[in-house]
Amino acid sequence: MPLTCLSLTPQLKFLHAFLVYLSSSPFSLFTAVLSLLLLLSRTFLIHLPQIHQKLDIFSSRTESLVGSRIDYQFLGISRARNQNISTEIVGDLIQRRSPESTKKGRPYSVATLDGTIMLVHDDIITWSIAVDHQIFSLHKMDVTGDGCDNIIACSWDGQTYILDQDKNVVKFQLEESVQSFDCGYYNLHGGVNSTCFVYATFHNKIYLYYDIPLTKMTCKRFEPDLSILKDLVNAEDLDQKSKNELVEYLLYGVKNV
Repeated sequence: MPLTCLSLTPQLKFLHAFLVYLSSSPFSLFTAVLSLLLLLSRTFLIHLPQIHQKLDIFSSRTESLVGSRIDYQFLGISRARNQNISTEIVGDLIQRRSPESTKKGRPYSVATLDGTIMLVHDDIITWSIAVDHQIFSLHKMDVTGDGCDNIIACSWDGQTYILDQDKNVVKFQLEESVQSFDCGYYNLHGGVNSTCFVYATFHNKIYLYYDIPLTKMTCKRFEPDLSILKDLVNAEDLDQKSKNELVEYLLYGVKNV
C-alpha cells in the first residue's frame, strides 16, 4: 500500500517522495546515503536563517543582562572566605525616623551558613557577629514594638537570635533540631495581632510561641530615687519578710498574697 502525505511540510513531502523513488529504483546503498546527506544539508540550509534569528535574540537578551547593574557584596569577615557558602538575606529593614535615614536607603541583613550575621547599609557593613551555629533561616519583624525591624536568625539546632539594628542580641534555645522556621504576627483572639515564632522540628512536631514578652533589648540598672522611695514606703514600719516581698515585687513583679 503506497504511503500518503497528509499536512506535511515541504521538506517532509520531498523526503517522502525521495523514499518512494528509492523503493522503486535499483539504487546502490552508497548512492542512497549520498542522496540522503544532500537532502539533510539542504534542509539545514533552509532552517539556517531561523537558527540565526534565534541566536540574535539570545545575544540581545544576554547583552541586556550584561548591561544591567548587579551589586556583589563581599563578606568582610576573615572566617567567611568560601564564596560558595549558603547565604540568607532579608532587606528593606525599617529604621528609626531621622533626617539622615530618609536620605539614605534602607539597610539589609545577611546571614551565612557558617554562622556570620551582618547588617549592611549603602554597601557598607555596619556591624557583624560570628556565632558557633549554622544559620539557615533569616527574617525581620518588630518584636519589641518600637517601630523598628528586628533581625531574627535561626540555626539547625534550634538556637534563635533576636537582634536589633544596634547589635544588641537576645538568644532563645529550642531543645530540638529545627528543619523549618518562620515568624510573624498571629491573631489568637480579640482581633489583636501578637508576635509569633513557629518551629517545625525533625521529630514531626510544630511549636508555636506567641505574644513574645520582649519589650527591650537592653538591661538597665536599677537605680531608684531614694528620696521618692522613702516617701512611698516607710521601711521602718516593715519587718524583714515584708521587705523581702517588696524587693521581689520590684525586681521580678512577683506579688505574694
